[in-house]
Amino acid sequence: MQTFDRVTMNRGSPLTYVQESLGDLIKKSQSVLLKISSTFPFDLFPDSLVVDENKVSIIHRDFMTEHVHSILIEDITDITVNTSIFFATLHLTDSNNPRFPTIYTLDYLKKSEALCARRILQGVLEAKREGVQTPDNCKKFALDIEKLGRTIGE
Repeated sequence: MQTFDRVTMNRGSPLTYVQESLGDLIKKSQSVLLKISSTFPFDLFPDSLVVDENKVSIIHRDFMTEHVHSILIEDITDITVNTSIFFATLHLTDSNNPRFPTIYTLDYLKKSEALCARRILQGVLEAKREGVQTPDNCKKFALDIEKLGRTIGE
């Protein structure tokens, strides 16, 4: 109850505070940090991965259908990239249900794009865990997050 009174006294009405928070959340979800797709001739209906500051959307396409899976950044527990000579496969583990984690797979990604996606996802995960505030400049933020997500020796 004490925090509610503090919010009311500092920001005005609680409704104003909720609207400001909702507006910030909408702004963060519309700033796309990365969007990649699988390679067309090897995947007739290319799958896509879209990363923003709050969630990851995985779009699986088949003939005349599309399945969209959205995963909150906080629910991702493992990011793995398997590489070959030309292509890579990205595996994301969603632990929304810790007892039965779900693994999402994107095949036939360009090797450089898959590695970049892993670095950005790792960086966003680390930033969320540390409580880092995101700036308004999305491109600079993506570059900084990618640096944060690099592993030693990369």
